[in-house]
Amino acid sequence: MDPTTRANMPSMSDLMDELPRISNMYDKQVVDNEWRNVQFYKFPDHVKDTNNDICQFYAHLMTLKDAMGNFQYRTFATFALNVLSLPTSNADVERLFSKLNLIKRKQRNCLHLNTIKSLIALSEISHQQGDCRTFEPDSEMLLCLRN
Repeated sequence: MDPTTRANMPSMSDLMDELPRISNMYDKQVVDNEWRNVQFYKFPDHVKDTNNDICQFYAHLMTLKDAMGNFQYRTFATFALNVLSLPTSNADVERLFSKLNLIKRKQRNCLHLNTIKSLIALSEISHQQGDCRTFEPDSEMLLCLRN
């Protein structure tokens, strides 16, 4: 909503050209029209508040209807949420593949997928809680392991 940003990016077409896998799902002209029109909408103060989550802003934008009951900005808001959901890096995925390579090596390649998923999940949970020496599984985890 910043006027400076709008001056630097008067159209969504450049961004949509950079993200063809996402933008091909949308009519580019509709997204661009909604982007241009959203600046004229008078948002309530609680929506304009910069402390709010940006995803909440676009979720609110998706629900706005005009006098005829049609969604005003649904296409633009959906496009924006899809863009915001893109990961900024692939480090987490690379870490997961490294962990998978440590678990499923030549001697252990006959492990079932459920066993591998459980080992990776346990590794992630124990890492979040400190380290494996202090890890205490709760009753729900133990119940899942028994099934």
